[in-house]
This record gives sequence, structure tokens and C-alpha cells, in this order.
Amino acid sequence: MEDVNLLADLGMNMIRLDVSWAGAEPERGTYNQTYFDIVHRIVDMCKSRGIYVLLEWHQDLFSERYCGNGAPLWASRPLIPGNEFGFPFPLGRPFKIDPLSGLPEEWQCNNFFTRGYGSYAASQAFQDLYVNYNGVRDSFVDFWKKVATEFRNSTNVIGYEFMNGNNVFINGRTMDWTVDARSISFHKESRSSTSPTILRGYNQRSKGSG
Repeated sequence: MEDVNLLADLGMNMIRLDVSWAGAEPERGTYNQTYFDIVHRIVDMCKSRGIYVLLEWHQDLFSERYCGNGAPLWASRPLIPGNEFGFPFPLGRPFKIDPLSGLPEEWQCNNFFTRGYGSYAASQAFQDLYVNYNGVRDSFVDFWKKVATEFRNSTNVIGYEFMNGNNVFINGRTMDWTVDARSISFHKESRSSTSPTILRGYNQRSKGSG
């Protein structure tokens, strides 16, 4: 509550709040209600101080698999240890992959954030989401339906932002940006008429966004 009070005292009346897909659905098809309860408490604290909330899925480099965060691990293809074209190809030699976690060793990810979007593996993860490889876009839509259902009665939730920023290139080609407002059609009973859905645009002159 201390942070919410500070925001209100500074005159803030709206925040953008991350709803982590990885936190909400660590196992495919199974939602972590404890996580949603925590987000509810934050939203309610904001309401008590007159602060509106825009719920968004915030990712950096898609997931931990690519030295980032945001998506659950099951939503992307596993990294193959020893693959000469493995992550972060073509940006450098393949990272060493921990055999238990399936993730790059942490020290390798230091100072790698901005460069990682140029890797084939991370770009492929975004493309897989856009074209519904292995049903991952369907799962993403279901995740947002769950979010909309959870917060349909939260009167200070003013909207849903599907993704904070989108990577759109792979092998020098523009990706198929097909995760749009039409593909995320919330069930009527789970959607507040006062909460719009927001699709972050992309400016080819300015790659990436917050």
C-alpha cells in the first residue's frame, strides 16, 4: 500500500500494471489463482486511492528462455544443447544451456537484453505466437479471456493491453502480426463494456517499444 500511497500523493491517477503470462499460467491450461489474487489486491489498493489501472502483458525477449521474461516456458520451443546454430545465433556462439532448467546460464545473459531481439530463436518465438504454432496463440487468447473474466467487476480497470511491444522481424522478413483485436474476442459475459482492448502498434522507423 505504501507504493500506491506514494503514487497518489504524487498526483498519479493511472498506472499500467503487468499481468505476467508466466505467473498466471506456469503450466499449460492451469491458472495460478494465487497470482491473480495478488493482482486483485493491487488493483483494489489502487481503487482505494482513485488510481485507474491498464492491465498489460509485459515481456522482454519473450521469456526466460531467451534471457528475458514474460511468457511461460511451455509457450516456446526448447533450446537444444550443443546446437551450433543455437541461441543466440546469429549474434554469437551458442550459449551453454543448463540441462535441468533448459535455460541459458545466468551469467551469459548479463548485458544481453537489447541484442537478444536479433536472435533467430527469440524471433521465432514471437512468430510462433503470431501464426499459432502448436496452438500457442490460442493459449494466449485463453489467458486474456481469463484476465478479462477476473477483472470484469473491477471498475478502475480501464483496459487491456495485449503486449507491451512486439518483435516483427525474422531472417530479415516482416513477421505476420496476426495477434490483433479480432483474434482476441473476449466472451461477452467476461468483458466490461467500459474496458477497451488495446493493440500496441509498430513503427518501422523505431524498432521496439516499451
